[in-house]
Amino acid sequence: RFSIHGHSLILTGNKDAGVVQQLLTLKANRAYSLGAYIKIKEQTQIRFEIKQKGKVIAQVTSNDDIEYSNDSSWKFINLDFELGNNFKNTELHCIKLGKGEVYIDNIGIIPIPESK
Repeated sequence: RFSIHGHSLILTGNKDAGVVQQLLTLKANRAYSLGAYIKIKEQTQIRFEIKQKGKVIAQVTSNDDIEYSNDSSWKFINLDFELGNNFKNTELHCIKLGKGEVYIDNIGIIPIPESK
C-alpha cells in the first residue's frame, strides 16, 4: 500500500522500549489512518500513540480490538486520527510495554479520502 511513512522494526528487551518519529509531511485539517502489522512474542503489548506538542491525541494498544490478517501469527492494527490547524510537532510513538518481543511491519500513515 502507498504510505507517507512506511517502516519495519523489532522492539525487544526486559523493559518498556520504543521509538519516536516526527511526522513532518502531514497536512493541517486532514484525517489520517495509521496501519501496521504486528507479531507479539511473550506476554507483552504494543501501543501506538499520535502526539502533538507532547499531548496524546489518538492511541491504540494491541489488546484493543484488532483485526487478524490472513496469517494468524500477524495482527493488523489500525488507528484513525485528525489533525487541526495547529499540527506542528506531531509525532508517532511506538511503545513496547514490558518484557518480550514485538515485530512491527509495514507501518504506514495514509490520508483518509474526504467525503463529498
